[in-house]
Amino acid sequence: MLVKGFSFAVKLGIEQRDEAIRVGALGATTLLFNDGNFTMPSITNYDSLKSESHIYRLLIDNLNPEQDDVIIIGSDNEDRRIAELAAKNAVLKTIMDHDIHNHV
Repeated sequence: MLVKGFSFAVKLGIEQRDEAIRVGALGATTLLFNDGNFTMPSITNYDSLKSESHIYRLLIDNLNPEQDDVIIIGSDNEDRRIAELAAKNAVLKTIMDHDIHNHV
C-alpha cells in the first residue's frame, strides 16, 4: 500500500506492525521513500533495498513512489487477503492518528 506524502507521520514502524497484527497477520514492513531510496523508519541514511534490486524495481514500477511517500507491506504466511487487510489497516491507522487528517 502506498501512502502519498505521509513519511512525517511514521515514527518507528512499530505502530504499523501492531495494526497488522491486530487483524491477524504476522506483521507489516514500513518503508519510507526519500531521495530515491527506501529506508526503514528511524534509520534515515541506510538504503534498505540496496542489495535487493529486484524488489526495489518491483516497488518503483508498480507503486511509483515519490519523495516522502510511505509503503506498507502486510505479511501473512497463510492468507494473502489477511496480508492485504493488514496493510490497509496499518495505512488507515497511520492516516487517522495524525493531526493533518483532522484538518482536511
